Amino acid sequence: MITYSDWLEWRKLPITQLFYEVCRERIEEAKEAAINQCGLDMQQDNFYRGFVYAFREMLEFKVEPEDLERGNLQ
Repeated sequence: MITYSDWLEWRKLPITQLFYEVCRERIEEAKEAAINQCGLDMQQDNFYRGFVYAFREMLEFKVEPEDLERGNLQ
């Protein structure tokens, strides 16, 4: 079982930080592509919106100690 301190350590690892930085870069790339192509294809517009939303959710994911104790990660 993962502990809260394990979670905090993992967040600080250089590889984790690199992963998050790449995610932030992908968000900016998707936003730029959406700006340049907005309105040309509604499905593509929806894809970019969903992509940015999903990556932001991933970057903002938080874990509280009680979540790990109960096995309740959301």
